[in-house]
Amino acid sequence: MPEPEKVDVVVFRENTDDVYSGIEFFSKTEEAQKVRKFLIEEMGASEAGFPEDVGITVKPMSEYKTKRHVRKALRYALEFGKKHVAVIGKGNIMKATEGAFINWAFEVAEEPEFKGKVITDPEVEPQEGQVKLEKVITDQMLMQLVLNPEYWDVIIAENLNGDYVSDLAAALIGGPGFVPSGNIGDGYALFESTHGTAWGKAGKATANPLSLTLSGAMLLEYIGWKEAANRIYDAVKKTLVDRIGTPDIVKGFEKQGISAKEVSTYDFAKEIANRI
Repeated sequence: MPEPEKVDVVVFRENTDDVYSGIEFFSKTEEAQKVRKFLIEEMGASEAGFPEDVGITVKPMSEYKTKRHVRKALRYALEFGKKHVAVIGKGNIMKATEGAFINWAFEVAEEPEFKGKVITDPEVEPQEGQVKLEKVITDQMLMQLVLNPEYWDVIIAENLNGDYVSDLAAALIGGPGFVPSGNIGDGYALFESTHGTAWGKAGKATANPLSLTLSGAMLLEYIGWKEAANRIYDAVKKTLVDRIGTPDIVKGFEKQGISAKEVSTYDFAKEIANRI
């Protein structure tokens, strides 16, 4: 883990647009051939780019969905005193989708709600009560997260890029077992661990509970119970500073030449609770 203490970033990943929408046509199917024919004959696509065995996935990107997503990210950054916000994408290649995503983000920055609070001039640093919005190409952001992670506070991404970036950020601090997540809509929110099930760990009391624990803190933060959330965050930090953890956490310490105390899932949760 390359200096995990330098990583403190929140990734806003749009969750309803992009290639995850499931509009797919498999190679050599009748549906794929229909779409191929339409693109070539009606839309002027190059036949060389769409051979007969092509599979096709549609990548939708909506102005409405993008802008509501960006507003949530900017509101969060302003509320929690963040400074450096990136909107990422491969807009230089996918101009109609990821390029539009980035352009729409900067349009939001000009809305009355954010005027004077969101700085978009690359030469100007944000002052108290302001954030700076910057455009970063996705591959550059992946590199910057490794080389200069402490600079970024919030990353705004569409669905696929958000998947890449959030997994890399998780890896930089030890893996998905350390990372909370929330699916936040206009009126409802669901908070859950970032990882899936691990049946191999069932009944062994070795699973790392931090992703769920911290997701619970995010829930408290969301409903306005910030003091309660901060107590959980602080308790987790204190427990880790005391070098106590489940087997995966202890293994991470040992890789750095640091001895740590290995405990069960239940006992680790109890150690955290005792520090609240």
